[in-house]
Amino acid sequence: VRSSTIYPIIEILDRHSATLQPLVITVHFPGILPWNIIDECRGIPLHFSISMEERYQSLLKPAVHAMAIDSLSNNAPSAYSDDPSPVFGFQCIPSPEQDVPIPFLPLEPSFDTRNCVHWAHLRDQIENWLVSSVHTSSSQWTWGRDKFWLAFVASNPCFPSGTWHMWNPSILLEGEFIEEWLKKSS
Repeated sequence: VRSSTIYPIIEILDRHSATLQPLVITVHFPGILPWNIIDECRGIPLHFSISMEERYQSLLKPAVHAMAIDSLSNNAPSAYSDDPSPVFGFQCIPSPEQDVPIPFLPLEPSFDTRNCVHWAHLRDQIENWLVSSVHTSSSQWTWGRDKFWLAFVASNPCFPSGTWHMWNPSILLEGEFIEEWLKKSS
């Protein structure tokens, strides 16, 4: 068993709150195994866990995502995780028919609809969920895209004027809410 203590980068949101930046952790396995001891379908199960001081446990909900990199085929990703989220910039996105859990719902009881910082955090959560977990041809994509634009505008109320957060370009300026917003603001 190997263990390490890691200190993620802290991003200050305002003078009262902060968030931790995601981590990308690589694990290398030197050595060669005899083929007869490996389960061809699943490979070798590895067990990862994250622990933190008790005072942070009610505030932070870490999630472990894994994606294997197949070194025999030009570093093409091959999914060996039950979790469809990206690691190392690769993605394993479920089929359009598969419902993906919505990690940002329900909203935290402390969510303040009058606070742009809360909306910005929600916007980032929705954006990450959309681009890493949801198939673009699914009804969840359409639903999530509309919720993203609602949170985006709430966190950037002057949009499209002024300065605003740049969103992931895979989320197009489409959907009933954002199209109406843009019409009214022009």
